[in-house]
Amino acid sequence: MLMLLLKILGKFGFYEYFKNTINNKLISLDIDPTSSWRLAVLFSSSALAELVASWALCPLEVTRIYMVTNKNHQSTLQSMKHIIRQNGVSGLFAGMPLILLRQIPYTCAKLAGYELISERFDIALRKTIFFSHCKKEERITIAPLLSGVFAGMLAAIVS
Repeated sequence: MLMLLLKILGKFGFYEYFKNTINNKLISLDIDPTSSWRLAVLFSSSALAELVASWALCPLEVTRIYMVTNKNHQSTLQSMKHIIRQNGVSGLFAGMPLILLRQIPYTCAKLAGYELISERFDIALRKTIFFSHCKKEERITIAPLLSGVFAGMLAAIVS
């Protein structure tokens, strides 16, 4: 549970960090980041965020898999020590290329897809009669909720 929480917080936090950093760099180069560069910014920032999150959590994932497949269940720290003794520190990063191959497209579809879908839903809902009759609380819930559902479906298809 802690690993999932760390991955989510790290992924979303680094996504926003990289997105702002890339946008600021483009602005400093006199390039409008909202122009044709927008999609590249969203995909690159989500890919970088996944790279950092996967790199940080790969040792825990390898250790978890070791503990599940090993008959004598050791503690996490003992399992990590055992992996390092057998394979060196690089053993904690076994499978990293495969993890990235699966996770980067998934994360790009989820994070960049959410932003793009959210904008479209917001624009579409503002044009409907339904939107004008909604309370403020309902308006700020509908587009993000629908966007999350569709971005999740897109990410599932991509992965």
